[in-house]
Amino acid sequence: MSSSGVAGFTFDVLGPLRVRDAAGREVAVAGTNRRGVLVALLLARGAGVTVDRVVDLLWSPGGRPLPRDPRNVVQQTIRALRQLLGDRAKTLVRSAPHGYALDVPDESVDLHRFRDLVSRAGGASSRDLAADLLRSALGCWRGEPFADVDLPALDGDRARLAEQRLTATEALLAGELDAGRPAPALVDELRALSLANPLREPTHLLLVRCLAAAGAHAEALAACQVYLRDLAAEMGTGPGAEFAALHARLLDGTHPGRAPAPPPDVPRQLPADIPVLSARDEQLRALDAVLGERPDPVVVISGPGGIGKTALALHWAHRSAARFPDGQLHVDLGGFGPGEPVTADAAVRGFLTALGVDPAHAGTDPRDRAALLRSALADRAVLVVLDNAHDAAQVVDLLPGGGRCATVITSRRRLTGLVSTRWAHHVDLAPLDRAGSLALLTARLGAAVGADPGTADLVEACRGFPLALAVAAGRLRTRSHLGVADLVGHIRRAGLDALSDADPAASVPAVLSWSTRHLDPEQRRLYRLLGACPGPDTGVDNAAALVGVDADQVARLLDDLEAVSLVHAPVPGRYRMHDLVRAHAEAQARAHPEEVGAAQRRVIAHLGRAATAHDRALDPGRHPPGVGGDEGSRNRALAWFDAEHACLLAAQGTAAGLGDHRGAWDLAWALHTYHHRRGHDTDHVTSLALGCAAAERLGDPTAHALAHRLLGAAHARRGDRRVALTHLRTALREAAGDDLGTAQAHHTLAWALGEFDDHLGAVEHAAQALGGYRALGLGRAEIQVLNAIGLYHSRLDHHDTAARLCGEALSRARRARDRDLEAAALDSLGEIALRGGDPDATRHLERAAALLDSLGSTYARTHTLIRLGEAHSGAGRADRAAAAWSEAERLCREQGRHDVVRDLRVRVERALSTSGGRPAPEP
Repeated sequence: MSSSGVAGFTFDVLGPLRVRDAAGREVAVAGTNRRGVLVALLLARGAGVTVDRVVDLLWSPGGRPLPRDPRNVVQQTIRALRQLLGDRAKTLVRSAPHGYALDVPDESVDLHRFRDLVSRAGGASSRDLAADLLRSALGCWRGEPFADVDLPALDGDRARLAEQRLTATEALLAGELDAGRPAPALVDELRALSLANPLREPTHLLLVRCLAAAGAHAEALAACQVYLRDLAAEMGTGPGAEFAALHARLLDGTHPGRAPAPPPDVPRQLPADIPVLSARDEQLRALDAVLGERPDPVVVISGPGGIGKTALALHWAHRSAARFPDGQLHVDLGGFGPGEPVTADAAVRGFLTALGVDPAHAGTDPRDRAALLRSALADRAVLVVLDNAHDAAQVVDLLPGGGRCATVITSRRRLTGLVSTRWAHHVDLAPLDRAGSLALLTARLGAAVGADPGTADLVEACRGFPLALAVAAGRLRTRSHLGVADLVGHIRRAGLDALSDADPAASVPAVLSWSTRHLDPEQRRLYRLLGACPGPDTGVDNAAALVGVDADQVARLLDDLEAVSLVHAPVPGRYRMHDLVRAHAEAQARAHPEEVGAAQRRVIAHLGRAATAHDRALDPGRHPPGVGGDEGSRNRALAWFDAEHACLLAAQGTAAGLGDHRGAWDLAWALHTYHHRRGHDTDHVTSLALGCAAAERLGDPTAHALAHRLLGAAHARRGDRRVALTHLRTALREAAGDDLGTAQAHHTLAWALGEFDDHLGAVEHAAQALGGYRALGLGRAEIQVLNAIGLYHSRLDHHDTAARLCGEALSRARRARDRDLEAAALDSLGEIALRGGDPDATRHLERAAALLDSLGSTYARTHTLIRLGEAHSGAGRADRAAAAWSEAERLCREQGRHDVVRDLRVRVERALSTSGGRPAPEP
């Protein structure tokens, strides 16, 4: 938190709200609105609080009625606070994105002093110093937090602060018990704590230990039984491993009373373990395996903020502590947090002191102190946990030189230098899957949460981030009026702000923001623009267009973001953000609307150009003068479309939202061939509907007629007769005066009528298309229509005419070396032969299927395989029929054509029952 605010004020929230000026005089803060807003700003510790968050705070459901203009009331409240604090320059209560922030030094707020003292106690070099710091921390408290601010939305914050107070109290009492304070003097205090917190295991564990140390064995056993009974009745669970082990020792009489305090030079610095670590068994096994492979392993656990790195490291460290009898060292290096990172030398000094070595023995040179630490660790078995490292340089002086010490490092960076030079084992944490997320919620909220219908939505909203799930669970535990569905609705409305917390370390927006603090301006710009980039991921070329720089430069920037876990590359060359990281980036982008709009337009234009170029390779005939690519370029084009498909659809939607009608139409046109070949019927209709609307707004009658024609064809493929024919007749009407457009409209209308079994109508429109193409000298289109007319005649049982026309189409296609048209003619000849009972059907259809496979035309190949299966079945080759239909079923499943899948499954099962249960190899 900045110290640039108005000097002299102090703010106390650990009790009734109290504000004092530089002279110590109390400043009255009148009114619930002013007190509530001031508390919210103080809890945020300098981070911005949005106006929406303030509105939710002051007028939460079930609380005070919402005023007519709540945002205006918030603005008036901010003005009143500024006047009260003499903040004329607006430097104390400053404007922040979408809200406000309060800039005061940490030492001016009792809550921040409390947290700082507790943190320092955790890393204290002696038990006495830790106890003094904890007593000072607890002395900051005057009662219930902000007790005079009657706002239900603050109840959760009160509960979390009370939890922190209780944790600090337990730490103090545990230290006093271990230090030898007479146990009877502690019993009464612990009894009162356990009665106030009947299901809190650390408190009951301390009480039982204390009773046993005082020699009250029967009372200790009774206290165990009371806790275990209450835990089973209320939560339906058993105790943690430590409590269970203590209970077992009491039952068999082996508990020795007070555990002997470790000698002063055996540090036990690990912070408290979490009771349950959900869905990280694989990573725990990996850490165990590393420990078994070598005596001095170094492990780097990396991942984005809030992913659970520290929880994994500490849980494993506690589980493995017995392997390190000479102690456990721990330091939070603060690499990503609200303050500045801890220097390597400061951490070295702390470790030396904890080991009973005076840092002054090494003189003034930090390198000598690092060497002294290595010497101190050389003959010991110590576990070193370096949490929240900023980079490799911060930790290298803290690494043991060998021997029997293990080191676990957590960082948002991958620290690849350590992996390379120190043979460090790397563990990259990903979000939890649905089962792991549910397990975490169940561990915190009990088994009943699994039966709540809103839990699946909550899991989805938290996107597998353990911190988000933990914050959500905390909300539900501390706000009895709040249901799971209510919380999900709040998250959907407020986004990341719904997962904020008074404690920055437990606030999803704050934790994510710490990853961006050390980014330079170029990295920060790319980060926020990626939050607004259309699509679920991005390639280097797309990112270059987004930022407006060359590919080499943006590749370096992407590597920088990947190094701090803000993006990851699940496949080489494609970068993706975890969902909550993207939500944070999107929030940053919203503060720069003009920059974002320009960036999105650059990406749309780039994707439009690239898609058009790749479409030319797929179907040269759509792009006069008709020069296309070879098989290699076609396959590369299909691979490009496969990789970019989701981004192309998202870019088209973004273009429509921006009013970029040319961009929306260009993408619809360029996607047409790909959608047709891959059988993406639903996406095809959606894309062309956007394209049709864009073409209309462009005022381009040729484009509008073309859009109606393509959209009509897409609807016809889905079986939507009425909608399809409406669009196609509109296309024919709007193409009047355009000879090419008219011929194409007749051609597509003929095809649609054929699909709907109106073969006479199909022949009529196809004949008009043929005349139009001949007049224009369009030989390729003429071949297409010849083949179509032949097929329609076949369906009218004019088999000789059909065979002649399709045979002519095949000959001309081969002379033109047009494999698309050759495959279509072979398929038609196969269907004609199949209808006439000609054994040549199989030969034609197998050749067509092979050609279509090489062309990547999965939709057309599906129907060819269905006919091929019919040909094999009619010839008594049930095993080969089953093979063809099985492959067609697979393709239909990929295309989402589930009605066809069901029909093919029946065909396959019948064929298999005839052939003895095994299909022949795929043709």
